[in-house]
Amino acid sequence: MNKLDEMYAAKERHVKEIGELMAKDPDSGVESADYVKAGVSEYVRIAYWGGESVYINVTINLLGAIHKEMVREVYGSGAHGKVESLPLVLYVAGLFDGKEAGK
Repeated sequence: MNKLDEMYAAKERHVKEIGELMAKDPDSGVESADYVKAGVSEYVRIAYWGGESVYINVTINLLGAIHKEMVREVYGSGAHGKVESLPLVLYVAGLFDGKEAGK
């Protein structure tokens, strides 16, 4: 595994761990969090109980910045990198199922 692959794997683990911690907090409303790599772009998907999902653009962010964005989204006033045009993001990542359009 090269250094770039190691970095992506570390980001994926970090997002999953933070998502698991947030899911344990009943006040967060978080069901899960996932790291999504779509070409050269990187996103965090936060799934809330009730079916809503939010995507945050974290392309080239370090682990600390990803953590801050997740906390801003869940506990603050929204992530700076929040993506509004989700159908395109989901399509590029091969994750579009039609349920999350416009969320």
